[in-house]
Amino acid sequence: MKRFSLIVMAGLCGGMVHAQTNAAAPSSPASAITNSPAVPPPPRAPTLIHADSADFDLNGHQAVYRGHVRVDDPQMKLSCAQLTTDLPESGGHPSRIVAETNVVIDSTDNKGQTNHVTGDRRFTFTACKTA
Repeated sequence: MKRFSLIVMAGLCGGMVHAQTNAAAPSSPASAITNSPAVPPPPRAPTLIHADSADFDLNGHQAVYRGHVRVDDPQMKLSCAQLTTDLPESGGHPSRIVAETNVVIDSTDNKGQTNHVTGDRRFTFTACKTA
């Protein structure tokens, strides 16, 4: 059986993990604030899509993954029989993703809470937005 894999750098919803720190007021001269540049957040790990086959319609801007589809994202794992997504012309984030047949989703939110979702037929993700 031939396996197909694709790396999606932006992730399904293009979410980025942003680090934020709240510095307390200095309590002594040794802990004084410096003018050093801010440390950027670590780069986001890529989203990987594995499937038995994939069809890309560049004119219709759509990708269809079929057979044992598995999506591995830093915040989510998804498996299904077929995954259809739009391919934005400008290379941005997909605005619509449809997972069909025996869908299983395991995700972790920003607070570390885990969610397990299953469905027999179809899940549609539309216009994922990040704050």
